[in-house]
Amino acid sequence: EVILAFDTFCRKHNIKYSIADGTLLGALRHGDFVPWDDDADVMVTREEYNKIREAIKTDDSIHLVKLRFLDRIILPKYEEEGYYIDLFINDEMPQSKFQFKKKKLVTHFLRCYFANGGKLNHRRVNENIVVRAAKNSLGYLMKMFAKIYICGRDVFELNDEKVKLGSNKGSGIYTRFTSRMYETNRRFNKKSYDEGYEDIPFRGARVMAIKNAATFLNEMY
Repeated sequence: EVILAFDTFCRKHNIKYSIADGTLLGALRHGDFVPWDDDADVMVTREEYNKIREAIKTDDSIHLVKLRFLDRIILPKYEEEGYYIDLFINDEMPQSKFQFKKKKLVTHFLRCYFANGGKLNHRRVNENIVVRAAKNSLGYLMKMFAKIYICGRDVFELNDEKVKLGSNKGSGIYTRFTSRMYETNRRFNKKSYDEGYEDIPFRGARVMAIKNAATFLNEMY
């Protein structure tokens, strides 16, 4: 239901999207969700994402929310129930390896030392108490530095601004900065992605997908 509402919203505002990841895999294989899948994924380019941001200012049929830097689409009537679809933003990687690492460092910094309250995750149980104390102290210092760096700005807006390609020369490869950190290790060719979109059958309806979906899934998985 949320996917179909998002599809209607996008067609109304001339926004291109594609179902993605496991949802796209299930659609291509048998026109439905993968039987054991427990969520739904869609993806857009940065340009289309900006169009979504603009359209929701006057169209409240869907809501765009953030949960730990991951964009999610929800319906107003399900505000409290927690039904949503994950919305992935495909950003072109900069050609410069230095610029790419810089963008990864910035988004990692904003996540770990601001959103998580300065606490370091994945602590080893048998870690030396002195080492643990030192790491926690460093974490809180970084949190204070992050607050100074952010200086009252919206942390999500700041993150979006820092990771987009901007004036950097593009590499022709898409990745995902504004979702889970491991998503930056997923790469797919922009040229094959940009071949266009088509409607494909999904659960008795038709939704948008990139034409070169098989190549995308091979690169993704």
